[in-house]
Amino acid sequence: MKRLEEVFDLRYGHSLELNALQRVAAPDGVNFASRAMGNNGITARVLTTATPGAPGEITVALGGNGVLSSFVQPEPFVCGRDVMILTAKDPTMTTVEKLWWCRCIWENRHKFSYGRGAGGQYR
Repeated sequence: MKRLEEVFDLRYGHSLELNALQRVAAPDGVNFASRAMGNNGITARVLTTATPGAPGEITVALGGNGVLSSFVQPEPFVCGRDVMILTAKDPTMTTVEKLWWCRCIWENRHKFSYGRGAGGQYR
């Protein structure tokens, strides 16, 4: 099996703090992706001057209770801390293929239990 860095460009997310951002209701603002396990990792909608991630990119939680929770983001987004963004090197990669990769990442979560984060694995 290929390694993630062979298939995706890996970069750390925005590392924004939700408590320092202004929350808004849709359609204003952009999605805020955090380390949450539910709702595609989205915990709020915020106003920010940060350049958002593009729809179709994958967010991966590197720590917390939802370590290695991985989601294809359908809309522009910004990230909290300890979230990695994966961009497919092949621009023709389908959403189904990205979802398969999300599942592969998620299935490795057992390696990072007991408070061990995955941050060191993806530097």
